[in-house]
Amino acid sequence: MTMKNALILLIAIIAIIGCKQTTPIEGEKFEGEMFLKLIDFGPEIYTYPSKDGSTLKDLYENTPETELTEEQVEGKKHFELLNQNDLLDKRFFNFTEEKSGKEFVKVFLSETEFVKIKDIELAKVRDSGRKVEIKFYGKRINDHIIKCLIIEKVKKVKGKQQWKK
Repeated sequence: MTMKNALILLIAIIAIIGCKQTTPIEGEKFEGEMFLKLIDFGPEIYTYPSKDGSTLKDLYENTPETELTEEQVEGKKHFELLNQNDLLDKRFFNFTEEKSGKEFVKVFLSETEFVKIKDIELAKVRDSGRKVEIKFYGKRINDHIIKCLIIEKVKKVKGKQQWKK
């Protein structure tokens, strides 16, 4: 083997080894099931106009906390949390985590990741005797909210779909 061939072989081996190394995915890994909730509201509720044309967003941004009811103060805190984490305009799905004792949490995701699940109609999945398992990486915002960074796997499997009215 000539020196030139040996050098080409060495470069090829280094290139193959380098290609096999993957960049680690940031965030915590989550595994569980998508959860069907028949009536559900997301962040869009903050921009729905009331009879007088005002929105909850207007109320929370323009009213001093001392003038809000206790319920409104809690709503404002939730609004601010979503706003601080850039989730107000994001799509979401409900998720039941296998290792969590919680009924479900909301998982917010980008449009790029939403494309991976947009065709899943959970009501039809439930009626067919199946459920949807999902694995993704994300950042836990609090006990009730996760920000999805990347969906790794979505799979329909036999089983009972969890749901709530």
